[in-house]
Amino acid sequence: MNPLDTVRTRFEALTDGVMAIAMTLLAVELRVPHFANHASGLVSLQNVPEHLAGFGAFILSFMTIAIFWVNHHQLTQHISPVNGLSRRAVWCNTVLLLFVTLIPFATNTMSENAYNMTSMIIFTFMLFGASASFALLRSFIHHESLTRISAMNSLVGPVLYAIAIIALLFIPVVAHIILIIPPLFYFLPRSKW
Repeated sequence: MNPLDTVRTRFEALTDGVMAIAMTLLAVELRVPHFANHASGLVSLQNVPEHLAGFGAFILSFMTIAIFWVNHHQLTQHISPVNGLSRRAVWCNTVLLLFVTLIPFATNTMSENAYNMTSMIIFTFMLFGASASFALLRSFIHHESLTRISAMNSLVGPVLYAIAIIALLFIPVVAHIILIIPPLFYFLPRSKW
């Protein structure tokens, strides 16, 4: 087996495992809602907005981690036999995994404290950290298909998450809308990754 293939396999296996565990932890942290029953037998809708916010955070986090995983898989397919994996790329990947493992914590914090400013900032900062470290990782893995446009695309997430953090301080509703844009942007199919 080629030494580069061994390194790439280990690199991918670690990332696959950490991301799979983070996605599983998201599901484990989901709480079964307890709705009060009224005499009429109808379920109280009083706490539904809080539960929807928690479920929305779960979906957003799950999709974000899934997008990181898919893009990471595509990125590692382009590791050059000449350049291989630099030490900087390996450490940058480690920082990415750090933020990915903190996403379930941030998601649970936001679910438990729906619409709380501090929990929203923590959640958005974890998404920013993961997105920024992925963009940096991408810059360390050089290959011939890295175009200026694809390099700029990798900055969409970090820039929008940074704007969302600032928007949270002034117009929280706008921040909630901004948080939906990066997963949609990266989820859409492209001819060049």
